[in-house]
Amino acid sequence: MENNIRLDGRRSIYVEQRDCISESADSFALPVATILGKCTVVVGPWKYLWASPWSLWGASIGVFGLMTGGKVRRCGRILEFWGGFIPLFLRYFPFIAGSPVATFGHVVVGRSPRHLDACRPHQLIHVRQYEHWGPLFVPMYLIWWFFLLSRGKHPYYDNPFEREAYGATS
Repeated sequence: MENNIRLDGRRSIYVEQRDCISESADSFALPVATILGKCTVVVGPWKYLWASPWSLWGASIGVFGLMTGGKVRRCGRILEFWGGFIPLFLRYFPFIAGSPVATFGHVVVGRSPRHLDACRPHQLIHVRQYEHWGPLFVPMYLIWWFFLLSRGKHPYYDNPFEREAYGATS
């Protein structure tokens, strides 16, 4: 599989053939009943507030998706948006270009419900990271992105935030 080759030419140990960013995520979607149990964690209001700057950004993308024909559902403590403008956003927005899903605070945007289902365990780790880092999450993620890129490593697969998410869902 070509997408598991790092920039230095070596295979990354963090990539699985059925990871949720692959185009074949649809064929690996887990049954919703299996995943919904992991969505129902109750968190304190301060975690919502701490992550709210990025949740508002994600919600604005989601609302624009709704205005262009998209849909929304609640899954425990998160909102999931798909359809409408969102697949176009995911295809072209910098740093997430080509990904079928992206997490912003307590909001996950995805191409389709099946992509959201396939990626939910991974995305819930990112939600927890937003709850921990709050408004600092995206700046820290990008600092790691550029640091790893400058070292010839893969900025996504070698990123500690992604490694934690993949490690927890493998």
